[in-house]
Amino acid sequence: MKKLFATHTSNKYRSILLRDFSKWPLISKNINRTSMLDAGFSADFEFDPDGGRKNNLPDICTVYLPGVLAFKEELKDELFPESSCGIELLPITVSDEPWLLLNCLQTVSEFDAAASEVLRGLNGEIYSVLKIRVTDPKAQTWDIFTFQESNRGQLFVTNAFRERVGKLGLKGIDFKEIGEIV
Repeated sequence: MKKLFATHTSNKYRSILLRDFSKWPLISKNINRTSMLDAGFSADFEFDPDGGRKNNLPDICTVYLPGVLAFKEELKDELFPESSCGIELLPITVSDEPWLLLNCLQTVSEFDAAASEVLRGLNGEIYSVLKIRVTDPKAQTWDIFTFQESNRGQLFVTNAFRERVGKLGLKGIDFKEIGEIV
């Protein structure tokens, strides 16, 4: 059995905002759902101007949704030491520095409904997971994934990914234990 965590925004660090917000509908429609790398994706972001957290710049952060992650480009090999065909790292800039936007195409579909708490919209799509027991065998081999039946707005990680973030001393996201992989 592996512990499972959801990524969350840390309120101690500045967020990143699209310089051209008109790009968000395209990103939100496709992120964690379909390949965006071959389409020549790029986007420019900047740190929010919140003076209360003026000097607290993140190394890794969520982008508008807790399941959309961005991080400094230099961290790529340490965060994702093994290549995976289900992960795309899309080039972006944050305040003119090179960063990457994670597009997680690894999805699982099997979970124990009786041992889980999920919230579904009117169309039946999962929009929030409160507690989950994942039974999909694919989850045993991945450190990061989303749920196929969901809006892909939440990202789920194993303790191995959480520990890599911690060992690197990265600031900007938090993790909440949300369930297990059996």
